[in-house]
Amino acid sequence: MKLLSSPDKYPGIKAEEYLSIAERNGDMSYNRPADYDWDFRMAYADNFRSLHLTSDTDWDETHPAGTPLDDLIRIEASSYAAYILNGYQGDEKNIIAKRLDQIAPDELQVVHFHGFYTNPDFFFLTDPVTHGPHTLTLTITTTDGKVYTPTVTCIPKPYDPETE
Repeated sequence: MKLLSSPDKYPGIKAEEYLSIAERNGDMSYNRPADYDWDFRMAYADNFRSLHLTSDTDWDETHPAGTPLDDLIRIEASSYAAYILNGYQGDEKNIIAKRLDQIAPDELQVVHFHGFYTNPDFFFLTDPVTHGPHTLTLTITTTDGKVYTPTVTCIPKPYDPETE
């Protein structure tokens, strides 16, 4: 996955590729002074068709190792797509906060990137019955058909808004 900076901020740096992506997203007519800090308005260059999470270890009896955990994972992210498609009217970012299995592909377009912070964020809704380390694989499929499969080994615990 890649990020490209606006040629307004860094002239000449991959401007043609940036403008091609902007055109794909319908983002070609923002023609007014920007009232924001460029460093905080970033999005992934790729749009996503789907996101799926699996574990190498049984999560519970209905989610054996290698099967999707999408109904047990909450995703939180934001997207600029609706703002762009509505002629730059309304809320700049659309908040996405739902289970991974409830996300529609059109919600995964022009997804905001936080830089050093994680985004999108993923939260476990249940505790696995198999305690200890799990190697989790996130399968990311872009609208261009590219597939990325980052993995992480961790000890999952359910999200508790009172302690997080």
